[in-house]
Amino acid sequence: MQVRCGFAVVALLAALLLTPLFAQQQAQSKVSGVFSNLKAGQALNVKETGERYLLTVIDGDSKLPQPHTILEVGSDFVVVKDFTGLNETRIPITSVKAVVHFKGFDRK
Repeated sequence: MQVRCGFAVVALLAALLLTPLFAQQQAQSKVSGVFSNLKAGQALNVKETGERYLLTVIDGDSKLPQPHTILEVGSDFVVVKDFTGLNETRIPITSVKAVVHFKGFDRK
């Protein structure tokens, strides 16, 4: 009886300790708002306009090289690295002027 009770206590403690970790992972994977269409690994152009940043993503099969790559996307920030890989920049949402998704030219 003591073994079952001990096992139940250990299982309960493990569940209580792991629940916040699972909730945090789910929250990170569900980004909404301005950054909802951005993904890690996506190429983009970062342009400084005054004290704000203009982030431009070219969707589709564009062969145009982009100077930055997204490393991480949070609900209120995005982390980008430049094409050299030497600089990583964390851009808070308060410093973003706009996120532009260029769909490409319609050549029909």
